[in-house]
Amino acid sequence: MKKIRLTSLLVASAIALAASSSAFASNNEVFAGIGSDGLGIGYAYGINQNFSVHAEYDGLSYSGTYNNSDTNYHGNLHLQSSGVYGDYFPMGGSFRVTAGYIDSGSKFSGEADGDAGTVTINHVRYSLAGESAKVSIAFPSSMPYLGIGWGHNATKPGFGFYGDLGVQFGNPKTNIALSPGLAAMVPASDVSEQERQINSDVKVLGGWPVLSFGVAYRF
Repeated sequence: MKKIRLTSLLVASAIALAASSSAFASNNEVFAGIGSDGLGIGYAYGINQNFSVHAEYDGLSYSGTYNNSDTNYHGNLHLQSSGVYGDYFPMGGSFRVTAGYIDSGSKFSGEADGDAGTVTINHVRYSLAGESAKVSIAFPSSMPYLGIGWGHNATKPGFGFYGDLGVQFGNPKTNIALSPGLAAMVPASDVSEQERQINSDVKVLGGWPVLSFGVAYRF
């Protein structure tokens, strides 16, 4: 009798497991997209209807201009980050709340090309004739992430879409490097204040804002 009950229990468990697997058969996803953190590729794994995890790499480099205190800094913006995330789907659908950890290497490096050959540092204008002023702006290498999104709940096979809106939290660090002649004219306290102003200007919503979207394939 015990043997029959044990056999029945095993059969029932196997049926339940098969039904569960059938209901959540597609738990793998690959995706690619674009956003404020660059071009991205990644992989998502669905744990169940309410939870998934995903990993993503984003990067992009291009020339650009950053304006601060009436001074244009021409240079290169290099976006690079990799992250791991946990996704919670409160209603079991596509809407999710996402938290994660970012390893960032994003940085802007540029040189001043001010109006009429001048650079403004802490509201004082200086001549760039024979001189130079360079700026580098970088976010921390480690940053937490919190946001909301749509997609990555890999429960149905086939193509789909995803989107993210969130913030990589961290304080930017700015460094202004002046040529010797210019450094002799500008008080160090003014340089520090200008760096603080740039940090405040760049820091939006407590860090780097993320807005991205793309396509995904679930299998």
